[in-house]
Amino acid sequence: MWINKISDQQLAVALRWNVETFTDVSTILEQKKRDYPCIRLADLIRERKGSLDPQKYSNREFYYIGLENVQSLTGDIVGEPTKLGHDIRSRSKIFSSGDILYGRLRPYLNKVYLCSDDIINGICSNEFFVLTPDTARILPNLMRMILTSSLVQDLICKLQSGSALPRIQVADLLNITIPLPPLKDQQALENLIIEQVQYRRKLSRELQELPYTLLNSIERSLLEK
Repeated sequence: MWINKISDQQLAVALRWNVETFTDVSTILEQKKRDYPCIRLADLIRERKGSLDPQKYSNREFYYIGLENVQSLTGDIVGEPTKLGHDIRSRSKIFSSGDILYGRLRPYLNKVYLCSDDIINGICSNEFFVLTPDTARILPNLMRMILTSSLVQDLICKLQSGSALPRIQVADLLNITIPLPPLKDQQALENLIIEQVQYRRKLSRELQELPYTLLNSIERSLLEK
């Protein structure tokens, strides 16, 4: 059984009363066997805070990402992520290529998107944190994968607040510690992630095309008889 004692000052600062908030997440992580030193996310990524009002650019087409446009776990873009300014009703956060969008609303949905190199810039819902990795310390695909891993997600559930619409605060997210391999080891993992993501997407495309391929094959077979 886990027991902890906190002061009234800690309660006042936290602004939350759920027990999970006061679980020492760094201690939990340190209790697990790791081959690498544990580093706070705040030392590896920073929050980008720029924003704009799309309504001021009513006829401009934006690359706009809402929570509904990011697939859980994979981080793939789904749906149509472009909108005209007048169709975006609220002020939106700015992101650039290489940024990571982390869904703060219902974080258990695990919606984490790494902005690809073919996207120069765009805007997104305020329900994302826009995070910029320090690529001198952590490689971007590895960072995205770590953020979606059970290593982080198991801790996120202890830090979210709100019952109907649970969210996580950026300070709590950035206070999480993760194992940090040296860049040489990271590069091997980065290459593996990129290779496997490309392979998964190839299989996904083939699976989507399979019914049409099969139907065309059957139709050709019937017409040739």
